[in-house]
Amino acid sequence: MRLSRIYQNTGLQTGVTVTLDQRASHYLLHVLRVKVGYALILFDGLGRSAHVNIQACNRKDVVVTVSDCFEENVESPLKIHLYQGVCRGEKMDFVIQKAVELGVTAITPLLTERCQLSLDDKRRENRLEHWQQVIISACEQSGRSMLPTLNNFMNFSDYKNSQQALVLHPDSSQKLSACQIKKSCDLLIGPEGGFADVEIDHLLAQHLISVSLGARTLRSETAGLAAIAVLQSLAGDF
Repeated sequence: MRLSRIYQNTGLQTGVTVTLDQRASHYLLHVLRVKVGYALILFDGLGRSAHVNIQACNRKDVVVTVSDCFEENVESPLKIHLYQGVCRGEKMDFVIQKAVELGVTAITPLLTERCQLSLDDKRRENRLEHWQQVIISACEQSGRSMLPTLNNFMNFSDYKNSQQALVLHPDSSQKLSACQIKKSCDLLIGPEGGFADVEIDHLLAQHLISVSLGARTLRSETAGLAAIAVLQSLAGDF
């Protein structure tokens, strides 16, 4: 039986006792309904994991003892930084969840001309906290031991490429599958409605590579995930 995997932002050492945080304790107690002796895996988001057993639990807290630690490496050889034009509602949750499952190493929510979203500082902070939990859950489910980086919202005009960078554009004559991929790349995906023409011109002036996924026009929440899958295949991850 596959052991449940739980993220904990704490040092993992053999023999130590750890009281799990509120999120993890609630999930184990009220969703999985665990008991003393239950075995699971903790991971710290930095590549280190541990087999643990539940030593004690009450209505709010779960206490575990680390039996042994080990290193896991299920990461892709390609480091993908996804710059996703912010989508409305639960679409952004979906993109982030699936991008993590597909192996991206960093995600930046990109505010562009056609983003149909207006958030004050507090709502942005709340949204980032929510997306961080989406990332954690996706890592727990998919078996990743490295937690992808979630960056703050970025205005489109602040983007500067420092490595190989690809922008998905339906009018491009170059297919993504024909690209020569390096060890790391930026992937820029427009919001609903895509990038504005002036934004595409700005990116091409920075020597980004314009690529397409073929003749069909994909929604924003589909395009990025399809592009990540193609890149991972080119890198040998799939």
